[in-house]
Amino acid sequence: MTGDPDRGSAGCDPSAVRVEGGGGGGAVWTLLDRRALQARVAELGARLRADYQGLEPIMVSVLRGAVVFLADLVRVAAMPCKVDFMAVERSDASDRTGVVRIMKDLELDVTGHHVLLVEDVVDTGLTLEIPDTFVFGYGLDLDERERGRDEVLATADPQALRRNPRLLPARGR
Repeated sequence: MTGDPDRGSAGCDPSAVRVEGGGGGGAVWTLLDRRALQARVAELGARLRADYQGLEPIMVSVLRGAVVFLADLVRVAAMPCKVDFMAVERSDASDRTGVVRIMKDLELDVTGHHVLLVEDVVDTGLTLEIPDTFVFGYGLDLDERERGRDEVLATADPQALRRNPRLLPARGR
């Protein structure tokens, strides 16, 4: 996904969801709304159904950020598949080396199977062009919270949200 860096990768206006608050900024905007997420997941599900027709791939999610996406994808793909999970932890040095430590390994034997890695935003930022902002919602966390939102939100000042959670916009269902 690419887009105007002043409007976010989904073309969403950063001022569309703007919350002003006490002394530290705290502006929050919608990077991907529910409709955009549902449309993209539906596209991916249809492609998986076509590409893996007659097969039973194993979808592997790296915990925890991709779990919401994985659940939606499995439902819309509506195809035979197995699901497994991994947990990894990176060290400070991994920013340079890419080395991670496996905290929870796969339980399924993937030998001879098609394996699809279902991941959220990769920390290097090489998978999505996202402005230099902090993103959360739709599985991505803000201090282990806000994963259940049905949109991806962004902020340039996550510390302001940590100091004052009331700066977060109401959940829009």
